[in-house]
Amino acid sequence: MSVDVLDAGIVVAAIPGLDVLISGFRPGNAAKDIDDTVVCSIADLTVYVTAARALLKALERPPPGPGSSSSAA
Repeated sequence: MSVDVLDAGIVVAAIPGLDVLISGFRPGNAAKDIDDTVVCSIADLTVYVTAARALLKALERPPPGPGSSSSAA
C-alpha cells in the first residue's frame, strides 16, 4: 500500500490493520533525478516535519485489540 505521508488523515485511515509501517519519504524522484531530490530536500526542510507529524498523529491511536470494534468510542 502506498499513501501520501504528508496527509495525516490518509495516514490515519491506512494504519489500522498494518503489521509494519515503513516510511521511505523523500522529496522529488531520486530514481529519475537524484540531483533534484537533493535540491528539494535542502530547499524545504519543513516537508520532513510535516511527514513526521502526520506519522506521529496516525500512531497516536492504539491498534484495536482482539474482539474490539473499530466503531467503539
